[in-house]
Amino acid sequence: MIAKVSRGRHLGGLLRYLFGPGRANEHIDPHLVGAWDTGWLPEGVFAADLEQRGGLARLARMLDAPRVAHDMPVNGGHVYHVPISLPSDDGRLSDATWRKLVHEAVVSMGFQHCRWVAVHHGRSAQGNDHVHLVVNLVDEHGQVVNTYRDWPRWRRWCRWTEQRMNLTPTAPAGAGRKATSRAEIDRARREGRHVTDRYELRRVVHSAAAHARTELEFFEQLRTHGVRFRPRTDRAGRLIGYSVALTDDHRRPRLWLAGSSLRRDLSLPRLQARWRSHPLSARPDITAAQQLRFHLDAATDELRGYLQQSGHTAEHWHAAAQDVANLTVIAANWNPPLSLVADHLAMAAQPPQRRDERLRTLGVVLPTIVEAGYLAVASGPLGLLMATLIFTIFALVTALIAAIEHYQIHASAQRHVAQAHRWLSMQPAAHTAPVPETLESTPQPKVTRSPTVSSQSRRRLPPALQLRRASPQQHRAPRR
Repeated sequence: MIAKVSRGRHLGGLLRYLFGPGRANEHIDPHLVGAWDTGWLPEGVFAADLEQRGGLARLARMLDAPRVAHDMPVNGGHVYHVPISLPSDDGRLSDATWRKLVHEAVVSMGFQHCRWVAVHHGRSAQGNDHVHLVVNLVDEHGQVVNTYRDWPRWRRWCRWTEQRMNLTPTAPAGAGRKATSRAEIDRARREGRHVTDRYELRRVVHSAAAHARTELEFFEQLRTHGVRFRPRTDRAGRLIGYSVALTDDHRRPRLWLAGSSLRRDLSLPRLQARWRSHPLSARPDITAAQQLRFHLDAATDELRGYLQQSGHTAEHWHAAAQDVANLTVIAANWNPPLSLVADHLAMAAQPPQRRDERLRTLGVVLPTIVEAGYLAVASGPLGLLMATLIFTIFALVTALIAAIEHYQIHASAQRHVAQAHRWLSMQPAAHTAPVPETLESTPQPKVTRSPTVSSQSRRRLPPALQLRRASPQQHRAPRR
């Protein structure tokens, strides 16, 4: 739950906007859910006035009456406007619930002697259910209400409401991922795109980070995906951050976004912590596909053993979910719908609050699963290997769900991991155990290339795999 405070001087103009169509025609059913005088509510004696010409003007005059009567000037404006919104995952609250919450907020903030209304007009353009609280800061006695340090008080009230109503907890500033702005949505619509730059960059950067082991590999992956990047260094020349942008038709960057604004785990310090903690290396005596099979067979047992270790907290569960999300985003190279599963798992991996530095930089906690992701890039999980990968991811997500109650995972993460599990459960491969293979299975046949087949094959392969293809001399047809 988020409350944003603004001040102004024009009650009439604000009410006309709240009861109007909105900037994006999102005001579907504007109506009052709370007021200082219940006569203005839908079942009250003044309700019919709002449907008539001049009704809003009368409501504005009644709201503004104490200030006008006492002729009280207010620095910064006497109109106190607070949109109170929920994340889209929490759905929609009833008018009765909003009425109760707004009354509690008015009392908590010390506005009980003021005149106020709360307007509900449906979800926002981003799908968030919300109400608008409008308060006249001049109370009935002609005194101006003290709003000193109102933002921390609103924050405490929102956190308290989240806890007692089991709503999605909102983290402090800079945590989780930044919401898409209305300007970004409008720009995507004007250009005929179905997703915003922020959403697409979040998906591509997550995939690039999962494929990479170092900063150089990460930036090379971004370049392969056609993403412009801009490293950020300190005065000593050390790399401390980065920004990314998609390009327009003229190859010019459209909108620069910092990695940390895409999602908290995509900030450079968090990525560096993961890359530094990568512990395994490939075995030269067997193929990448055989190594992948070996790692996938051990992945579920590794996760279950990790979650059963004593002394682990909810932050360790979130770190495990991040490793599973990275494996899923790599699999999405060959099965694009898996990117939605990866996004849900990545959001489930975000802790609700920042903890100490050690827990925020746990890095890789499931080395076998992380190594399986790198091997998938090297081997190309097609056919039976793709089915094996989906089966393993489904088992990993099931293990995460089984540990939710023990670790007391917050409601938002539960919803995201449940969405991922629901999508995976609809895949036939998730319920069919793959045929076991030994490490001594038949080696993969050599690839014979021709100019025509080469260009077609390269288009079918994901960008990450194209970087690891061998040179043409290694794929020449055998002499007869």
